Amino acid sequence: MFVALHPHVKYYLTFLVLLFWASYISAQDTEIGVLKKQLVTARTDTGRINLFFQLGKQYEGKNLDSGLYFLQKSLTIANETNNFRASARAMAHIGYTYVYYASDDDKALVWINKAIKLAKPKNDYLNLAHCYQLLGIISLHQHIENTEELNKIALEYAIKSNNWKMISDSYEVIATYFTTKHNFKKGEEAILKAMALSKKYDIDTW
Repeated sequence: MFVALHPHVKYYLTFLVLLFWASYISAQDTEIGVLKKQLVTARTDTGRINLFFQLGKQYEGKNLDSGLYFLQKSLTIANETNNFRASARAMAHIGYTYVYYASDDDKALVWINKAIKLAKPKNDYLNLAHCYQLLGIISLHQHIENTEELNKIALEYAIKSNNWKMISDSYEVIATYFTTKHNFKKGEEAILKAMALSKKYDIDTW
């Protein structure tokens, strides 16, 4: 049974949503401005790689072309300086951007496979975990039967990376998969594991 909201309540809720969104956009613009200023004074290749990467992440949901441009800049410098971890990170995130912001799984797969090819010989578990998470998500999108296997590989790499956030993200991807399959018990088990990690390391996320 649905309860009709009073018109004033509807207007108030709409106002709150718009206010939140305006605050988010303002904060994002401020962060972009800060990153660009830091980029002007950056003196190391590593610093420039990271700043371009962060700019790419800030722009990806705001302006796709700009997001991809800055990620490519990060990748170019990483390649030129033989920073393989940063190269794999940029490739994987370009893949992520194509999955979530361009809805283009085919282009995403090209970049994800490039990242895996680079990361695997170096035992770069963090980037491998991210890549296999994305492969699992694409597999779920395309109704391929190996999603559960890919999610398992992603979790194994995440555990090897010893990065709590990547482990938590892997459990969230697994929870999404099982929920989609209406296996709510396993979905709940996975999300509770993700929440336990967040509670330990990041109470705001929890």
